[in-house]
Amino acid sequence: MLAKWQKRLRLSDWDIRVHFDASLAVDLNCHGQANIWASRKAASIALDERMPATVVEDIVLHELLHVAFNTVQTVFDAHFDQWLAPGFRKLADDQLLTAEHALIENVRFALQGASLQCYEVDGAEWVSAFPLLEPWTK
Repeated sequence: MLAKWQKRLRLSDWDIRVHFDASLAVDLNCHGQANIWASRKAASIALDERMPATVVEDIVLHELLHVAFNTVQTVFDAHFDQWLAPGFRKLADDQLLTAEHALIENVRFALQGASLQCYEVDGAEWVSAFPLLEPWTK
């Protein structure tokens, strides 16, 4: 599955490893995390070991899209500090991450032909092809 998506995303020349991590959802409140070393064309994807097998491919693809879109963060990191007033970097990072996740999910839906579902989480509406991932974390 990893090789299939690496090829489709033109990441075959990257060294990407996937592993399961019990502390991921607890420590970071997430179900997948990509650590990227673009200069080495390497990435490590950690997955919550408690996730159901039915969503592993979805989350791996989501994290691979972070790798594929890493150049956006690289450009942001290289240039935006000079344009931001002091103290606004975290706000800008948060907004970039939100926009990146929306883009990644839209691309993932298109690649997988997934159907969209709307959810409300903490008063905010989210659109996702994932079922809500909360049940297995409780």
